[in-house]
Amino acid sequence: MEHINVKSLVFEYPGEKELSFADFSLNAGENLLISGNSGSGKTTLLHLMAGLLTPEKGSVCYTGKDISIMDPGELDRFRGEHIGMIFQKHYFINGISVLENLKAARRFAGNKNGHAWLTTLMEQLEITHLTHKKPHQLSEGEQQRFSIARALANEPGWVLADEPTSSIDDRRCEQFVKLINQSLSDKKTSWIIATHDQRLKQYFNNIYPL
Repeated sequence: MEHINVKSLVFEYPGEKELSFADFSLNAGENLLISGNSGSGKTTLLHLMAGLLTPEKGSVCYTGKDISIMDPGELDRFRGEHIGMIFQKHYFINGISVLENLKAARRFAGNKNGHAWLTTLMEQLEITHLTHKKPHQLSEGEQQRFSIARALANEPGWVLADEPTSSIDDRRCEQFVKLINQSLSDKKTSWIIATHDQRLKQYFNNIYPL
């Protein structure tokens, strides 16, 4: 069974206090909520799990593959094939439309087809009407939902999400949770969410406090 294993993980920003993280494992088909206040290390832990930061000590292994020792090209390919990311700060290709951004995300990972899946995804997130708009034309809440769509564009096994509900209202927060459950059921996608949004706690059995 596919799984992620975080072990003896330590990271230190220059001139700052060392951060260490308790070990945990998560099987495919399970979700995890990383809970903590601002500055507790939630974003750092997610970035370590995505290979965007390299730990001083410890390892992050996906089904036995330690991403902390992969070379940059191998890591990029691995992320493209297996990991979807939702950042606090949105990163889009601003010169092309929402739909073209989603198609580009699939092409970068070597997936050329999937138009039906992208259509379904946009319908679920209520952004179909934004198909031909460019990212800078979207509101903050629309950009948040677009980020969620892009993270799911390649049907990844794992989605790492940093404060994904910070700019959406209660109704769309509930829709987001339904999407999590549906993607877990249909696509076997596991979600690891870092947040201080108290609305999400009631929906998660696995909580990792920081």
